Amino acid sequence: MKRMVILFGSPHENGYTKKLTDLLIENLKTKFSVAYFNAYKRNIHPCVDCSVCKGTSQCAFTDILDLTADLAGCDVIVIASPIYNLSFPAPLKALFDRFQLYYNLHEKNEKWRNINKKETVVLLTSGRQANSYLDVINKQLNCILPYLNANITFEVIWDNTDNVTQMGESVVNEVKKIASLL
Repeated sequence: MKRMVILFGSPHENGYTKKLTDLLIENLKTKFSVAYFNAYKRNIHPCVDCSVCKGTSQCAFTDILDLTADLAGCDVIVIASPIYNLSFPAPLKALFDRFQLYYNLHEKNEKWRNINKKETVVLLTSGRQANSYLDVINKQLNCILPYLNANITFEVIWDNTDNVTQMGESVVNEVKKIASLL
């Protein structure tokens, strides 16, 4: 069975981002075992640029240790997040800043460079029209995903949620199509 890691970045356990994520999981049926990482529940320590990961290939903090094994062995990464000020919410951004460890692993560890290739699904929600935000989001993700041997494969934006509270048919169909292609 394939493995999926979901990096969930919303403070709302039943909000728009969760509904979008649940739709994907529901349409995957039983194709994946899922590791679910809720950034808001983890109290992620921010990167302090202590350089421990440069010398030891380990982070000085152990709060995301379990995630490293999950990310190394998964087939698909799902990044599910609302867009806050052209970016990710602070807990998810703190997690991404800690991916400096993966940069160092990639640079110094042949085994890490050869971890399996991953597809990445980006599920985004936004209170406003968000198409213009995608460039900023992608630039951030394209800085970290290569060190996980991953690239953005699919993206879905459910935007304008301040005015439209029901998921549109085009968003539903897009998520179902992604699930069928994974």
